[in-house]
Amino acid sequence: MFSGRTALYHGLDALGISAGHSVLVPAYHCASLVDPIRRRNATAVFYRIKPDCSPDFDDIERRVDATSRAIVAIHYFGFPQALEPFRKLCTDRGLHLIEDCAHVLAGESTSGPLGTTGDISIFSWRKFLPLYDGGQLVINNSSFTANIQWDKPDLIVRVKTIKDMFDRLINDSPIGFARHLVRLGQLPSLARRDLHSERMRPEPAATASTTMSSGGRFDLGFPFTMVNLPMSPLSRYIVEHIDLRSIISRRRANYRSLLKTIGSLPGVVPLFPDLPSGVCPLAFPFFVESRTDFHLQLRARGLPASTWGGVIHPDLSLADFPDARALYETLVYLPVHQSLTMEEMDIMGRAMREALLEAA
Repeated sequence: MFSGRTALYHGLDALGISAGHSVLVPAYHCASLVDPIRRRNATAVFYRIKPDCSPDFDDIERRVDATSRAIVAIHYFGFPQALEPFRKLCTDRGLHLIEDCAHVLAGESTSGPLGTTGDISIFSWRKFLPLYDGGQLVINNSSFTANIQWDKPDLIVRVKTIKDMFDRLINDSPIGFARHLVRLGQLPSLARRDLHSERMRPEPAATASTTMSSGGRFDLGFPFTMVNLPMSPLSRYIVEHIDLRSIISRRRANYRSLLKTIGSLPGVVPLFPDLPSGVCPLAFPFFVESRTDFHLQLRARGLPASTWGGVIHPDLSLADFPDARALYETLVYLPVHQSLTMEEMDIMGRAMREALLEAA
């Protein structure tokens, strides 16, 4: 698949979800989760998420009705949700379970390896690896199949895929000279516009930049003209040959470093104070007590801190979901990318301490 979002679109099709159906979705999510549901002409029904990102199953039960066809469970930031309650609820109510593994590179829940419990599961490899494209749909329930009529990528897509991958491979390198090379190798802005038309241009996923399509749908990321594109051969080769063990090990080490240097600071509350065996974290999420928009202070200091405040789907009424609102406003995350060194992790720790002292 071209991405996790297109994987979800085709997964919904495999499950037979279409007009008149609804899918239960956690109220805390990236908006790109909702658009494939709307593209299937189905409705996203939001359910409550607690402050620790665990689901409110009582609320889910109340929202299931005759139109309900599936429930989405998200493994936030790569940390496993308990899937047994989801599986039982789906079995009892005749619903499909969609396991959202877009934040997952590796890990297990008490039900088994992540991505093996849902009727379908989706992955987004480009969140972890130096890829322009790359997602996967896994169908675990043999009752369903995906029937996809693949489009052939045109020359612009192939060129963009190779160039973007080259940039990311070099930019992710810890070698300073390589990082300098990528700056020298950037195409001029005019050439970038020629190679990458407005039809293809992605919107940044972690900012407030969003668009509404002509059909009134909310679009985040590449447009759905790419929905039938397969993963490029180059991306597939990298996924199949890259050293995943070293990536997992590096990300875990970086997470533990931030847990030690940041998690122990006064007022800082890590969302996940423990790192379970085998989990590969997407990022280091945390709260700062009694603070909102703390990520802006960190960004002013040069730290690549982010929140999901800029990717809230307009269909979601935050007034109905105060815990989700608090997560959007106060949950900050820092990178634990495999290219980051221990020295850089220490720099982030020092900058956090300085920002806390300045705001005190």
